[in-house]
Amino acid sequence: MRSDPVIRRLCNYERFSIHEINAVRQLCNDVRIFNKHRDFHNFGASSEYTYVVLNGWAARYFILPDGERRIIAFLLPGDFCDLNFATTMPLDHGIVSITECATALFSKSAAEHVMNSFVALKQAWGKSLRTQEACQHQWLVSAGRRSARAAVAHLFCELYVRMHQVGLAHDGDLPMPASQIDLADAIGITAIHLNRTLRNMRDDGLIERTQGVRIPDLGALRQVAGFDPRHLGLDDVGMFFPNLGTRATS
Repeated sequence: MRSDPVIRRLCNYERFSIHEINAVRQLCNDVRIFNKHRDFHNFGASSEYTYVVLNGWAARYFILPDGERRIIAFLLPGDFCDLNFATTMPLDHGIVSITECATALFSKSAAEHVMNSFVALKQAWGKSLRTQEACQHQWLVSAGRRSARAAVAHLFCELYVRMHQVGLAHDGDLPMPASQIDLADAIGITAIHLNRTLRNMRDDGLIERTQGVRIPDLGALRQVAGFDPRHLGLDDVGMFFPNLGTRATS
């Protein structure tokens, strides 16, 4: 069913009854399809309603005064576009589809009612909100202190875990519909610098070129990134990174 990525995302935090699962499915009834590169939440727009991504990728972004774009988050299947259901303040950023996106539209009041009606859902929602905030903290660290190589490695580790959580990444294979320009805008470097960094990482065997991204040794990539998946709400690190690897981190 279309709502399955949402349920799988929330099930990373709590176990649900069939009534709670049906409540989430009911919330996701109003499906909207957006073509690639389509804005569906604009800067300054009212946020009485919001979306959850059912299929495809989207991104939060800012446009700077000089016209440069900065991506501040990737939204993957199962991700809520706005987890703060308690406020309808206008958005301070835009949201754009990276690929064709299937989304579910719902009112924040309806979502808040569902969460308040089921304890496990409310707890999962709270944990999901904290996880999203923790991801933002890691992106800030990457922008300010990590090298381009470490920042790319950290982003790929994060995306791999998040896609794995909804059953869309397996055995080191990470779907990657984001373009190099998208990735550069997310890391905060030029597309030329990103291209050079990716080439060096391929030469070192950290990643391989496929239709997406092939990570032959997740432990080695984690070591380069200094990645700790516990910020994603995970305690079992070995589930995703069974071997730390021995490659250099520079």
